[in-house]
Amino acid sequence: MTLDEARKLNDLFTGKASELTSQLAFAGIAVIWLFRVGGDHSTSIPSSLLWPLGLFVLSLLLHYLQYVVAGFLWDRFAQLQEKKWGTDKDTKIEDSPNWINYPHSLCYVAKIVALIFGYVILLTETWNKLV
Repeated sequence: MTLDEARKLNDLFTGKASELTSQLAFAGIAVIWLFRVGGDHSTSIPSSLLWPLGLFVLSLLLHYLQYVVAGFLWDRFAQLQEKKWGTDKDTKIEDSPNWINYPHSLCYVAKIVALIFGYVILLTETWNKLV
C-alpha cells in the first residue's frame, strides 16, 4: 500500500463518517420532534430530551465549523505560499505545518462524540418511557 492509497482510504472513511453524522443528527432531532407534547398551537419538547436535542444541534454546528475552519486555514496557508513563491501552479511550496489540521480534526472528533452522547441520552430516555 502506498501513502497515497492510505490517504484516499482515510478521506473516504472520514468523509462517509461526516456524512452519516449529519444524517444521524437530523434523524435524532426528528425523533425528538415526535415526542413533543401539546396541542396544535403549543408544542414543547420534554425537558428530558433537551440535552440530546442540544447535542444533536452541537454536532451539526461542529460539522459546519469543521469545514469552515479547514477552508479558512488552508486558504490562508495558500495565500502565504503564493506571496512567498508566486502563483505558478506547478511551483513546489513548503510542506504545511502539522498543526494546520488539528482544529478541524478536533471538530471532527467532537461532532461524533456529541452525536454519540446525544443518542445515548435519547435511547435511555426513550427506553424509560417505554418501560
